[in-house]
Amino acid sequence: ELMNGHWPTAKERPNASKVEIAYSNWYNSAMKIVVSKTMIKENLKNTSVIRENISNEIRKIKEQKGKSILIFGSPSVSQLLMQHDLIDTYWIFINPAIFGQGIPLFTGSAKRIELKLGARNNLRMENLQ
Repeated sequence: ELMNGHWPTAKERPNASKVEIAYSNWYNSAMKIVVSKTMIKENLKNTSVIRENISNEIRKIKEQKGKSILIFGSPSVSQLLMQHDLIDTYWIFINPAIFGQGIPLFTGSAKRIELKLGARNNLRMENLQ
């Protein structure tokens, strides 16, 4: 709900950057799958809601043809999908901010996951505005 409160119309703001305009356009065209037990609005454009059986529903989506599934800002969903081997590739963005609290992405899992660094890219400063 936070993202949907901002990104659909972010491109219309008078001071929107090129990056914000591009992201807003992408956001509006992308199929969104929201994992929530409390989401109230359900008739959102290009959006479906998963309320239960999360790992089974994501597995069904992964079996369909289409593009990759991206997870934005949900360590608890990420942890659940890690436990069920439903994450193929990790793209981890490190932002120049420290929040000091919240849910960690990686917790003390009994299962060891071997990661390999595929690539590292630094964002240009104009993309950080």
